[in-house]
Amino acid sequence: MKCNFDKHWGELRKHPKWRTTSTNSGSTKRTKLSGTKAYSSSTNNDTPTDTNDVVESLVRPQGIKAAKKNAKIKVVEEYKEIKVVAYRKLSLIDEFNKNQQKDLELKQQELDMKIIMADTNVMNETQRKIHASLLEQIAKRRS
Repeated sequence: MKCNFDKHWGELRKHPKWRTTSTNSGSTKRTKLSGTKAYSSSTNNDTPTDTNDVVESLVRPQGIKAAKKNAKIKVVEEYKEIKVVAYRKLSLIDEFNKNQQKDLELKQQELDMKIIMADTNVMNETQRKIHASLLEQIAKRRS
């Protein structure tokens, strides 16, 4: 009597997952020894195998669980790389902002020095009042 699944097996046996993994013609079987509770392996050469199905370099497809695990590992590694890059960008932006702040402070000091060193002899009365108020503002900032 022929099994209903012979047609399907005919297709599946060519698939790499179902090919024979051993290179010898027999199958290995573990048997329990009676007194020692140990296992021994013996080769059963009575089992016929199709020699056309034996592949020298067997590569089994990756299983679903392994694929998910590898995908998670890749996502975590990509996240870490993105995190490092983002941290580096933030540190560069922070450094740039500090440099900009230093430049602004230097420019303000130069302007303050120009105001302090200005010659009041050539100024009229309103210019002297403005100059005096600017000097007070500079004194407040520096103290």
